[in-house]
Amino acid sequence: MKSEFKIALYGLIGLGLGVVFFFICLMFKSPEKSVEEGLRKTHSTSPEAPVSEDAASSDGSGLRAEGRLFHESAEPASSSETEVDGVQEVIDKIYSEEFSQSDVSPEKMKVSMDLGEYTVDEGDEIEFGLKMSAPALESLTVLMEYDSTMLEYVKDSAKAKGKAFRNGIEFYADDKKGQMVLINAGIPGAKNINGVEETEIVTFRMRSKKAGKTKLECPTNAISFVNGRGNEIDNYSINGGFITIR
Repeated sequence: MKSEFKIALYGLIGLGLGVVFFFICLMFKSPEKSVEEGLRKTHSTSPEAPVSEDAASSDGSGLRAEGRLFHESAEPASSSETEVDGVQEVIDKIYSEEFSQSDVSPEKMKVSMDLGEYTVDEGDEIEFGLKMSAPALESLTVLMEYDSTMLEYVKDSAKAKGKAFRNGIEFYADDKKGQMVLINAGIPGAKNINGVEETEIVTFRMRSKKAGKTKLECPTNAISFVNGRGNEIDNYSINGGFITIR
């Protein structure tokens, strides 16, 4: 009887020690594992997440800017920084697989757009054709402002033309503010826009409201062309957009 009691007692003690050891292991779980999982989760979801203006303003790529925050640190490289370097290599690899060296050669880093010139009668519709010369791009954003007392956008009239855009366009208009915006963002790191030479890439229509001369304006603080390395192209020009309404 006593031996059976001792066996049961020892069993309970052993079970208790096992439970304590299990919780101690949980408390001292490797922090590197958690950091690695966090990085993997963050970077696996980041390509589909919107990039804030602050993140994008440095070079047009929130992902690349995020990586540089670690590279510019004066502290010795830690295991977490090594993981981020690894993630950055993956991001760079995505860019290099999508864009050839020719796509990103310095002599090609310029963009020109032409909105055309138009003469119409009062009340008529104008079909604008936007032509572009540019290298392959990751994304573009072009804001156009107009005098809403003289022009109004024809709803749902914007269409992508040719083969420049690999995944269509976004086009928004606000007649109250007199603004339209053309956007092609696509997948970060991907060649979402093929290189073109003096090619019509978008058409849209506007209705003339009263006689006079006016112009579509493109403010420089709302223009963005991102190249095959995730950097903004500063060398660009936007011409035309003159309208005479009789």
